[in-house]
Amino acid sequence: MTSNIPDHLIAQMSKFINSKMGLHFPQSRWNDLKRSMVDVTRELGGYKDDPAACIQHLLSAPLAKKQIDILAKHLTIGETYFFRDKNLFHTLEQHIFRKLIDSRRTGGKSIRIWSAGCCTGEEPYSLAILIDQMIPAWQDWNIMLMGTDINTRFLQKAKKGVYTSWSFRDVPEQIMERYFKKAGEKQFEICESLKKMVKFHQLNLVEDCYPSSFSRMDIIFCRNVLMYFKPEVRDQIIGRFIRSLSKNAYLIFSPSESPCIRHAGLHPVQFRGVTLYRKAENGNLKVETRNSKLETRNLKLETRNSKLETRNLKLETRNLKLETRNSKLETRNSKLETRNSKLET
Repeated sequence: MTSNIPDHLIAQMSKFINSKMGLHFPQSRWNDLKRSMVDVTRELGGYKDDPAACIQHLLSAPLAKKQIDILAKHLTIGETYFFRDKNLFHTLEQHIFRKLIDSRRTGGKSIRIWSAGCCTGEEPYSLAILIDQMIPAWQDWNIMLMGTDINTRFLQKAKKGVYTSWSFRDVPEQIMERYFKKAGEKQFEICESLKKMVKFHQLNLVEDCYPSSFSRMDIIFCRNVLMYFKPEVRDQIIGRFIRSLSKNAYLIFSPSESPCIRHAGLHPVQFRGVTLYRKAENGNLKVETRNSKLETRNLKLETRNSKLETRNLKLETRNLKLETRNSKLETRNSKLETRNSKLET
């Protein structure tokens, strides 16, 4: 069925998805996008299993929330597990969390952490376990631990907190016994107290502004997410993360993404086998402000270009319909010519 989707149409869809969701599908991944659009067409329904017709309809009008949810469900990849990257969690425990907790014991007992692109919740729940181990009376603190993702199916699973053994690679037995209970054959459910600690929300990282609740963060995790975005979109997201951080707070990416992190508002902090990024202090704020203004200007230009691109997409869709109509007329004329030829004979 993927052969029914012409390349020019999948190219338009690739641009459209990038502008609306930030996801990058270069030509080398068009076949993946075609296969995903077959599944999207079936779930949306009403297109007689014709993905080309589905794509044309999606391109012709603003996306509804249901359409965005279904696209996210089939276009995003869920691959994570508890305590992914042991070096990172060791660094968090021995250096970052320890200092943060000590500084807040007499300064408000408040900690704000955000796991962006949290998938099915293993990362924020891993952080919740670490907090419980380091602050036994955390209920007396103001702990805000949030997980966000664009994929509502992932978030539904995260809220349930039920996982298979695949999510527990190398998790110590004492962790399993203390924080999880059996929930059927080869399934385990995280304890209710940690469920209450973590709050999950749907969020599209490409949005120009994040809700005010995502501000003054002490740590933001965004691991194995930015690799799916184009460089210019990635830089815009990093800029928004920086504005969401409190002074001297940390932004954490995966090791594979670190070579792409170049921003005046951040400086790298090296630990053994781990690189974290800290919000720049006042000395770099002028540079950051200038970059912020440039980013705002670029966003306005991008918005204008997006509107022009949407207009062009509509024109291309209309032209495609006209081409289809002309093709049908040509086929009809050809049949008439064949019929007349037979009558003359």
